Amino acid sequence: MARPKRQEQLTLQLLLERHGTGSLAQVQAALAYACEKAVQLFDSEDEKLALRGIHALTQAAGQYARVYEVAELGERVELLERQLGIAEGHSARPN
Repeated sequence: MARPKRQEQLTLQLLLERHGTGSLAQVQAALAYACEKAVQLFDSEDEKLALRGIHALTQAAGQYARVYEVAELGERVELLERQLGIAEGHSARPN
């Protein structure tokens, strides 16, 4: 598989740096970028390359959906904790 062009490397690097190292947002950004790049392979005259693009998109899209779901559930939990006044590391159960 060919390596990304220099401009593409810089674009992905800047994209990842904006979202903080190891963050869920960074993973989402990288997977969204991978989906965009995979779609570009669809119009390839090389049938094998086009099929690889389709396969890559299905893999990246599936992972993106899972990461999105985790992020959404995390936001919901944080909202509920704020509404209930639960501080981090403390249980909501009375003693």
